[in-house]
Amino acid sequence: MTSHLHLTIDPVTRAYPKKPLRLEPEASIRVAMSALKESRLGCLLICRDKQLAGIFTERDALRLMAVGTNFDQPVESVMRSPVITVKHSETVANAISLMSEGGYRSLPVLNDEGEPIGVLSVKTILRYLVEHFPGVVYTLPPEPHHVTQLREGA
Repeated sequence: MTSHLHLTIDPVTRAYPKKPLRLEPEASIRVAMSALKESRLGCLLICRDKQLAGIFTERDALRLMAVGTNFDQPVESVMRSPVITVKHSETVANAISLMSEGGYRSLPVLNDEGEPIGVLSVKTILRYLVEHFPGVVYTLPPEPHHVTQLREGA
């Protein structure tokens, strides 16, 4: 089996999804930002009764700080919804495609009941790729498509 086939066969659960950090929609933005900082994760999943209601990311936090938002309002008022997700049985290739096309840095992974069981990130996907393509990743030059403009030497 080639490495290419792993991308189209392996489920997203093989790409090291992180345990999701969940928060109730009624929690304040201040609590959400504190949880992001403490966890060192890139996103929080906003859940109501174990079901995903929205997502709050570090990008959202930066945007809110830039405009001087009232951090005591509920995170529900600023969360992103609906959320693009993947089922635990979907392939790594599909997850990479969704993240690339949408510009997402985090992608929640759901079980068959629609409950969040993990979060894929750019970092976890990269770890998966390095594991499956070490010869390619570790031997890339600093500038893979560099073309010398001038001849060297005498």
